[in-house]
Amino acid sequence: MKLLTIEFTAPVAVVVIGGLLTTGLAVRADAFKGSAHVSAQESAGSAPKPTPAQLTPTGYSEWATNCVAKAHTCSYTYTNKDGGKSTQTVAIYAGDADRRGWAYYYNADKKAWARVAVPGNPKYDAKVMYWQKLKASGDGYEDFPTKGFCPTAKDGTSPIADLPLPPK
Repeated sequence: MKLLTIEFTAPVAVVVIGGLLTTGLAVRADAFKGSAHVSAQESAGSAPKPTPAQLTPTGYSEWATNCVAKAHTCSYTYTNKDGGKSTQTVAIYAGDADRRGWAYYYNADKKAWARVAVPGNPKYDAKVMYWQKLKASGDGYEDFPTKGFCPTAKDGTSPIADLPLPPK
């Protein structure tokens, strides 16, 4: 049995189910050495809905980092076709060899629908975003037909023309 030591910087409630922290906290752990550090950030895959004051001018929340999964997530909030606000999750999986180099956009149903190249991807260009969309068959991605094309969320009104990168 390995002992896991957790240091908290603020009072939090922790629930452990099946050996996983379920508090929504990002964890940096070295389980083989028996230590971990926890920060009060959302873990990958479930970024919280931010308040308007927490958004960048382009609608992104701050990035949260899950150091165990080597993943970053943030929320992207935009104006929908009804004039209201919708939120999607953006995830970068730096620790996954098959998905690194891309930021994945997940709709409200938690289904990926597009991805954009990020640093580390040979198709990344800091001046022109390189997007791919999920194939209609659902088994992979394909390029948008025009270089520099920026897609719009299905219920959105404006193209996604930027992505602030997570901290290194």
